[in-house]
Amino acid sequence: MYVCKLRELLEETHGSRAMVYKDLFALGCWLHLNGKRAVGEKIIKEVITSVSGLGNRTYLASVAKQIAGNEGGWAAEIFAHQEVNDL
Repeated sequence: MYVCKLRELLEETHGSRAMVYKDLFALGCWLHLNGKRAVGEKIIKEVITSVSGLGNRTYLASVAKQIAGNEGGWAAEIFAHQEVNDL
């Protein structure tokens, strides 16, 4: 599964503030990957909720359910700030 559609929805919805949401998503992935699963999921789901009115609900729900094992790839694919990706 890819999060390029989520990235597009964030950019479309939040415009110049999209980077904040992309950074949050990447941080949520990092936290999840490093054993802080509950807080990582919470952050990721909040980011998803910010675009839930515009996106395909099935797609967004599947992103929320498929975090485990996808954290590293998703953090890179969302195009967060490099400093966040360097964590």
